[in-house]
Amino acid sequence: MEKTKKHFLRRAALLLAMLTLASAVMVGCGGKKEPEKDPKDDEVIVKPEPVVLPEGVSFDEKKYPDVFGFMQVPNASQCAISKGHYLAQSPKSAKSETGYDDDYYLNRDLDGVTNKAGSLYIQAHYNKSDLSDPVTVIYGHNMANRSMFGGLQSYAETLKFNDNAILYIYQPDRKVTYRIFAGIPYDTSHILYYHDFTDEKVFNDFFQALGKAADDPKYKSDTNQNAFYSAEGCVNVDKANLPTAGDKVVVLSVCKNGDDNHRYLIMAKMVEDSAEPIVMTKEEAEAAGVTADRILDKDALTDKTDTSAKTGASAKTDTSAKTDTSAKTDTSAKTDTSAKTDTSAKTDKKS
Repeated sequence: MEKTKKHFLRRAALLLAMLTLASAVMVGCGGKKEPEKDPKDDEVIVKPEPVVLPEGVSFDEKKYPDVFGFMQVPNASQCAISKGHYLAQSPKSAKSETGYDDDYYLNRDLDGVTNKAGSLYIQAHYNKSDLSDPVTVIYGHNMANRSMFGGLQSYAETLKFNDNAILYIYQPDRKVTYRIFAGIPYDTSHILYYHDFTDEKVFNDFFQALGKAADDPKYKSDTNQNAFYSAEGCVNVDKANLPTAGDKVVVLSVCKNGDDNHRYLIMAKMVEDSAEPIVMTKEEAEAAGVTADRILDKDALTDKTDTSAKTGASAKTDTSAKTDTSAKTDTSAKTDTSAKTDTSAKTDKKS
């Protein structure tokens, strides 16, 4: 009996020792896992590198208060715009016979002097100068000497949609990169008057219609919306990269070659904005060679929506103008003024 009892105790002690050892091994091998660390806890904000403006480019707000940017289409080598040109916003104070003059720069240079070539510009009553609108339309003349937007149609018609299909807009302390995705004829109706692109459905419908127009040479809109004219030919669309709601697009609007009844649109989607801070882990930032002075704690970014700080440009818009019929026919940049005298506000005469 005593022998049996001792044997039982030995077995119990051995079993306890084995359990203790197993427990130690499990702890040592991670049997009890520590809570995983959220990768976002290590995220930091990387400040953009200082923007280097193209040689000779500067912004003098006192001398040229309407200038908000400088645009280049670097690979349009046969066009003056490859070297770049300043962009202006029509002054809200400018008046015309019908009210305000959103096409002040149609036939004026940046000094306000009458000039057939005019300037490249946006309309203050339709677009903000900080490029924050879903669609920003930039108007310019189709000059025979290839200044302004001259020659861009020929460039867009044969463009290969690769890494060279880009345009840049520079602002003080900011460089915005756009990828060109389309060149196509359009009627003379005022795009921003007939489309409220802040409405996601309107935005998506417009660019879906562009895709349809690219596929169908007989495509034609029966209204002033989505009024692409693929029947006019000269269509070149990257259907794999059409914008969707949330994207930001610039449209270069110019008179179609030899045709005063249609516009030609070169469209590009924003793909990079140097004013937008980059979020990554501290380890990634250090591995990329980012200097310590550009690495900030995420809490340091207190106001991501202050566009004035990001661009150094004031946002010049007047929402009241979106319902003013006098502004819905932009007669300046959508049709060559030598051919368009229609005072109706529903056609664009900016060429």
